[in-house]
Amino acid sequence: MYEGLFPFLTQFTYFDIYGVTIMKVVAMENWGLITVRQKLLLNNSSISTLTEGRLTQIVLAHEIAHQWFGNLVTMKWWDDLWLNEGFASMIGLKATDVLANTPLSQDELSVDIARAMRSDQMPSSAPISRRDEEFDPETAFTSNTYKKAMLIILMMERIVSEVTFRDGLRMFLNEFMYKNVDHADLLAVLTRVYNGSMIGERLVGRNFTLSEVIETWIYQRGFPLINVRGRSDGKVLVTHEIYQHVPGHKPSGVQWKIPLFIRDPLTLKPTVQWLLENSTAVLDLGADMVLDRDGRNFVRVRYDTDLYLNIIARLHANANCIPVAARVLLIDAIFSTRLMDDSFTLAEIGNISYAHALNLSVYLRKEVIFVLSYFRRSFRSSMSYFYVVIK
Repeated sequence: MYEGLFPFLTQFTYFDIYGVTIMKVVAMENWGLITVRQKLLLNNSSISTLTEGRLTQIVLAHEIAHQWFGNLVTMKWWDDLWLNEGFASMIGLKATDVLANTPLSQDELSVDIARAMRSDQMPSSAPISRRDEEFDPETAFTSNTYKKAMLIILMMERIVSEVTFRDGLRMFLNEFMYKNVDHADLLAVLTRVYNGSMIGERLVGRNFTLSEVIETWIYQRGFPLINVRGRSDGKVLVTHEIYQHVPGHKPSGVQWKIPLFIRDPLTLKPTVQWLLENSTAVLDLGADMVLDRDGRNFVRVRYDTDLYLNIIARLHANANCIPVAARVLLIDAIFSTRLMDDSFTLAEIGNISYAHALNLSVYLRKEVIFVLSYFRRSFRSSMSYFYVVIK
């Protein structure tokens, strides 16, 4: 999988993976000699759980990805550690699907998104990068350096398209192999490839660049809350504000350039609309009636009451679809997981009624996607009555 995407490691005919009894970290991507906690290498299919086996796959895939992102091309300084770890997390997660011949990474991604947002919504969170020459590497390794960074990179991929993104990465690795880089180098290459692609018009006529979009996400902590209200003409009005989870701890002066990923109501092809600083948007969501149907944007979304009722009705219809493949055509697993996480989190701070969240969750009794068990753990401490719905 790696060599098909990035065929540049010609100096190695093989490299070793060595199990270490005691390690401070889980694993380390040394050039040609990956070290990993011995326990992770001692999986036995007859006694190890599926979770344990999957963890081993994810860790090893992550470290192997570092042979390209970190070793072949190395960041200039610690302030771009997010790029190094985010890429390894993203490519590693995709590689585990190829290895195991499963689509589980899509389900695990929804859990990663939920965890990253719950971390980043707290006052103690920090941006994943800083314009600071005194950047302290001891504070750089946080969960957001991995999870939020991966999601920002995936957002970047969605803006420019998967094909353009892949071509840009190949060009980037080829151009900068054995060199030190920063995120501006990557964005310059991606912009060059993107502008020459068939979908380059997504930023044509805009008074901002791809770099300016991404930097609003890496240099600021937190994320926006997107408000969606229905209109009498069938379209929706979209506004945004800074998401505040803890009263009195609202980030000041924070603004984002927000890509809104929707499907064209006529062609059903993916498209990007932009929500900029102090702006609103009127969108035709067509039959989808939801923003970000794939559930991969780093925002929380709050719908008005009528839209929630519509979504609830669709979820219940969706849960009755047989076979399961038909359900993905309506609302997929990642979106439904994101919807649950958003609704219960917003209800927790009084932004929406718990009635909406609980009515949304009733369909879980018919859900077969394993990631929804994440919420059994996530809400255990503060919402024990949630079990009444999903038992």
